Amino acid sequence: MAISLPLVLEAGRRRRTPEFGALSWGAARSLAARSLGSLADVVGRHRASADTLLFCARVHGVSGLLSRLTDNEPGTLPAEHAEALRHEREQVGARGRRLLEDLSTLGAAAQRGGLPLIPLKGAYLAAERYRDLSLRPAADIDLLAPAETFAPWARLLEESGYVLRHESWKNRVYIRPGHREPDGFGEHPDNPRPVELHQRVRERFLGRFVDLTDSIVERLSDGFVGDTVTARIPDDAALALHLFAHAAPAAIGRGLRLIQLVDLTHLQPRADTVAVLREHLGEAAWGLAALFEKGLPGALPDALRAELGRFQPAPGRQLRWLSRPGLMTGSEEKRFLLLAELGLCRDLASAAGRFYDALPERAVLQNLYGTGAGGPMTYVRALGRYCRDRLA
Repeated sequence: MAISLPLVLEAGRRRRTPEFGALSWGAARSLAARSLGSLADVVGRHRASADTLLFCARVHGVSGLLSRLTDNEPGTLPAEHAEALRHEREQVGARGRRLLEDLSTLGAAAQRGGLPLIPLKGAYLAAERYRDLSLRPAADIDLLAPAETFAPWARLLEESGYVLRHESWKNRVYIRPGHREPDGFGEHPDNPRPVELHQRVRERFLGRFVDLTDSIVERLSDGFVGDTVTARIPDDAALALHLFAHAAPAAIGRGLRLIQLVDLTHLQPRADTVAVLREHLGEAAWGLAALFEKGLPGALPDALRAELGRFQPAPGRQLRWLSRPGLMTGSEEKRFLLLAELGLCRDLASAAGRFYDALPERAVLQNLYGTGAGGPMTYVRALGRYCRDRLA
């Protein structure tokens, strides 16, 4: 969907404040301890307003989780702060129900058309792992349509009233016309509810593409989302692989949203989980696990953390991994992901590949700066604006 550039820049500015970093660590410690004490201490020490706390919770996607803690510990946070979190949790739940309704409608249409429904990430996690839609916000519905099912799924979306908004190497983004344009950072049930259609599940980091599609597809089985929507569901090895790889660029570069770390706590590893992670990610399987634990102690199940610990690299490589942010605190916002990843690239070829990958696609620039980014000269100008905004 179209990005409001003023909102993007404003969010970046607010994330770079000391209060955001302190609140991020406070929220992480509170979620790890299942107690509001650490967060309340930060709120008091920084005299953080309800709006400042709510902005941090929204960015990290944990308004609902923090609100649940306030239910268990009334009076720990100021009443205004607790009420702001409670209201946001209600909005997240209402939007989650709309997304689940959309998924149900698409599932029924897919069943009629003989197409598999394969939800990814939040579209599956909120309903089936959190079991409470108000606890896990989702920006969109991610669907996997591998191989020959991709074109039929694209037609099904168009027949269902969706319009192609933009396309990249990663996915196609479809949206229904007539949605409410977001005017702030908060959740709203009528905000756009895009569908991101993936032919392949691919991520790129450390100078290479990692394609997860075949491993995910071979680990699908019949199941349900929200108890009623028939779907093909990934097992925990496939889910762990997707969560690790999807988190990699942000964990290395600018830090993860807390909700991405909390997602990992819902894994129930299989015997082959570590083998699958090592096959696709190599050393990064250990490095990412270390960053996850750094950001949210206890993020990974004990058995998975211990097993991955057997594959730790040499001390120098360990320090390079642990120097990366892990948790988003705003401290890395001025840096390109390229600069963050170069120190972890294994060789010059990987570093050169990372330079090439760092060039934003035309679709990204067009989404940020409008249709003027379409031609060759305007691409160069848009690229200049992109670099200027990133370094601002």
